[in-house]
Amino acid sequence: MVLLNMLIIIVYGLVISTGPNQSLKPPEKIIKLGLSRLDGEVPVYYSEEYKTRAAYIQNLVVSASCFFKTPEILGVDADLHLAVLDSSDWTRYTKLPYGIAHIIAEPPTIIVAASADNVIVRNILAKEDKVSEITLKLLDELEISYNEAATTFADLISFHELGHILANKYGCDTWPEQRWLSEFVATYLAYAYMKEKQPKLSRLWKAMMDQNACNSEVKHTTLADFETLYLGVGTDNYGWFQAKFYQKVEEIYSESGISFVHELKKLLNENPKTSKDDIFRLKELSSISKGFSGWAEGKKGNIK
Repeated sequence: MVLLNMLIIIVYGLVISTGPNQSLKPPEKIIKLGLSRLDGEVPVYYSEEYKTRAAYIQNLVVSASCFFKTPEILGVDADLHLAVLDSSDWTRYTKLPYGIAHIIAEPPTIIVAASADNVIVRNILAKEDKVSEITLKLLDELEISYNEAATTFADLISFHELGHILANKYGCDTWPEQRWLSEFVATYLAYAYMKEKQPKLSRLWKAMMDQNACNSEVKHTTLADFETLYLGVGTDNYGWFQAKFYQKVEEIYSESGISFVHELKKLLNENPKTSKDDIFRLKELSSISKGFSGWAEGKKGNIK
């Protein structure tokens, strides 16, 4: 997503422990790759020559996981593994294009690319000539080049993936009934962590997301399209949807903080099924945060 960056495959499980996680076994498909292992609170299996990269991704996930373990945030704890794969191991493991971060459900494992030469980063860099002056100014203020921004932004997908799993564990995920809301909550949690603990990353995330939301050539703009087609809307269009979700996330978080997630869990527990006239849960959501119905209008949920 900034383009293809959040092309995630949503599956669930995750988080950390107080010491090295020696008990949880990784997926059989990962074991068969014969990878090296880096122990720790979140064990990492990595391709040869990528130990430093593995440690970097491990640190990202562990730090975020610790934040969400705090009782007043989510109080959620889980076990997971990471797999950091080069293009050769990736091809042996999956048919997905190299670099599309995703999660294996059982046991929970986040899969990410070991190198920056992947489809996500390449798609971001291919759009450099269309980047606005506003985005470039923001990156300049952060003292980060567009090249670095592309690579770093792609790495931040790990927070979004963690968000999916934590939402499921906490009890506020809606996959597959409302795919859009599942994506929204994952981004909400990713943003919450970065906003509170990683302000520079939060500003980078915003710069790239706002840029992606400016795409005026998208064909699909309704929640109905997103629910029906999902990744089938196309790379750029999918990135546009995720950017629009992010902008709403930012708006709500400034007003409600993490309490929105607490209220969402309560709402979902009280209303496990949606009515035919509120299939996107927009009316329900407006009861805990005003403005959802106006943000996505009409029966098809046309996003402003």
